[in-house]
Amino acid sequence: MVKDLNKILMEKSPQTYGSQLVWLMIRNGHPLVEQKYYQRYQTEITVPQTHPFQQIWLSCSRDGELLQLYPAGIGHQLNKV
Repeated sequence: MVKDLNKILMEKSPQTYGSQLVWLMIRNGHPLVEQKYYQRYQTEITVPQTHPFQQIWLSCSRDGELLQLYPAGIGHQLNKV
């Protein structure tokens, strides 16, 4: 799951979106993976140093659990490439 999340972050980061006010929302589609999973493996999540996003969020469940990946959020402990 974290590998897939990192792939999405790497694919979205070099894109341009025609605005400076861009948020990225990534939806986790796996019904058995919750926010606790991503918190447990937060040191393996890689947010690229350069990207166009003001904020990056991960939707972790159908119940609306959100995890902020950038800025701050768990990002202080995230890997940056």
